[in-house]
Amino acid sequence: MGKRYLLGLVCGGLLFACRTEPSLTVEGGGAGFVLKVEGGGSGSQRAMGEAVRLRLEAEGFPGARVDPVGEDSLRVSIPKQDEAGARRAVDLLLQPMRVSVAAVDDAREFFEAQKGQLPSGGGVELARDGYGASAGGELRETWYLRGSSREGLDKALRTLTPPAGRRLAVLPGREGPLAYLIHDPPAIDKAVMERVQVFEDPASGLPMVAMVLAQPFRSSFADLTRSQLGRRLAILVNGEIRTLPVVQSAIESGNLRIEPSPVADPKQARPQAEALASGLNAWALARRLTLVRLEVTGGSPAATP
Repeated sequence: MGKRYLLGLVCGGLLFACRTEPSLTVEGGGAGFVLKVEGGGSGSQRAMGEAVRLRLEAEGFPGARVDPVGEDSLRVSIPKQDEAGARRAVDLLLQPMRVSVAAVDDAREFFEAQKGQLPSGGGVELARDGYGASAGGELRETWYLRGSSREGLDKALRTLTPPAGRRLAVLPGREGPLAYLIHDPPAIDKAVMERVQVFEDPASGLPMVAMVLAQPFRSSFADLTRSQLGRRLAILVNGEIRTLPVVQSAIESGNLRIEPSPVADPKQARPQAEALASGLNAWALARRLTLVRLEVTGGSPAATP
């Protein structure tokens, strides 16, 4: 929806256009808000609008509509959302899409020492998986935590203190979230991408997100993959793990690939891949989004910050 104008008579009988704000009323009830696309380059408003729509759909906000307003803003309407849902959607969208890469710790000693801190009742359990052989031929293992719910896992993580230079990061999933011990800060943080696109893996038929790191990040990535041969890396988006590839060889080209999570809902693989690719491309064109107005139809209006 574009900006609307009302015509009115003023001094000397002249007619002036007086701009009014776009309506945020959602028919049947829901949340409406206006976002400003700041620092945008050519095409940033259009790209960000599509990224906002795809991200909302992938994160469980069906039926969202996004329309351009003027030259630098977006009107977003989401049906059947109360104030809490509206705030959750806004908080999600105001986070820039950022990719980081960190080495994964095998974490055996850490998790074994922390077993006594885990809550009783089976909500969180210690697990491990083997994923290949070391130079000596023995099976490599990564230790991690498996939670029955995100709330329960987050509560358990607050009781644990990672060693210096490490932090616990979560891999969300359909059958429960997982938590891994990763190096902190990441070897590559807030990486800039030159190209991001979705493609279908010819072997598995699954959607993948292919990315190429900008030139300043490629040397660091090559060094990281060279030091982690035969080990796992964590590729993170906004601080959460999206995939855990095993490094097969040093990567000099800066090519990254995000596969669908093995613990995620397969039905969400394509919308999530499309939302990630669209979001990364949009954030490459714009510096940030800011909230201009927020209203909730059929509930208590939310205050504008």
